[in-house]
Amino acid sequence: MYVLRTLGSLELHADDVPVLSGRRKPLALLTYLARHVPQTVGRDRGALNHEFGLALVHLELLDSASRVYQSMTRRSALSQKQFGYRSLAYVRMLEGQYRNAAVALDSAINFAHAAGNQHVSEFRHHILLAQAAQSAGDSVRVGQALNGAWKLLTKFTPDPSFAFYAGHAFANARSLNRARVLLDTLNARSRAGSMLDQTLRHLLQARIALVAGRPTEARALLLQASDTTMNGYRLALLSDTYEALGRLDSALIAATQLTRAMRVGDEQQDEWLRGFLRVGKLAERMGDAPRARDAYATIVSRFKQGDADHLQLVHARRALARLGVARGSEIAQQR
Repeated sequence: MYVLRTLGSLELHADDVPVLSGRRKPLALLTYLARHVPQTVGRDRGALNHEFGLALVHLELLDSASRVYQSMTRRSALSQKQFGYRSLAYVRMLEGQYRNAAVALDSAINFAHAAGNQHVSEFRHHILLAQAAQSAGDSVRVGQALNGAWKLLTKFTPDPSFAFYAGHAFANARSLNRARVLLDTLNARSRAGSMLDQTLRHLLQARIALVAGRPTEARALLLQASDTTMNGYRLALLSDTYEALGRLDSALIAATQLTRAMRVGDEQQDEWLRGFLRVGKLAERMGDAPRARDAYATIVSRFKQGDADHLQLVHARRALARLGVARGSEIAQQR
């Protein structure tokens, strides 16, 4: 009953009702909302609508989720419009539409800036834009987004979570000095006895160590990262670390676990999406062509409406073509 009362605060459109009337879908929707909506109460209506849209995403109703988020962008308050655009960007990234995601995040940044005193949100938009650009292989846009985030650090001090997200993005861009500054911020803001903050510290230290060419150190740090809410980052890092150590079987196991832990609507979404590319590359290196083909086919299917030059999509299509030729040669030899 609690969730049903809460539905009155959500931007549910009449044309979504038939879509949600399929077998078992209403139950799945209510189950999701029962789990996540209570966490948003006491914040704002935008958070409620973001969770409702994520419920639709989990039901693979991306068009319905987009309608919810587009309605959020039509609000009068500038400070609220930004959240609709950010949520919409998550959906576009799920579809491999980097350019549309970037446009949405640019709008989120502009509305956050115009609203004033929205430094945390504006900072988060920049970091998400850097993640999207990195996934798409746009290094120029990565640098621009990270520079925008760095400038905002003169106006506020991020909490441990946002210090981690930013530090991780800077480390991925090989900007290790700035990543270390954010690690210092994370350490200074960490709460005593917080398992999450300790995990964030170990994960960021591990990413910095790995980028600096110290995979053994990175592995030791990852074994101390125990908060499971950050498993998207942890599994991605484990996969990269084991690959650097030459332990491809362990790297593939971690990457496979990552693909099975769906994360959407937060900073770990990009790590989850890139997990399929990790599986494909590792399986191919280990000579497991069927497994590699399955991973690459998942990317092509998920990004079927994505940008044609999206880095993951281009790699997956080329790999499938290559593996398809190899498979044909194997069959010919057997005959």
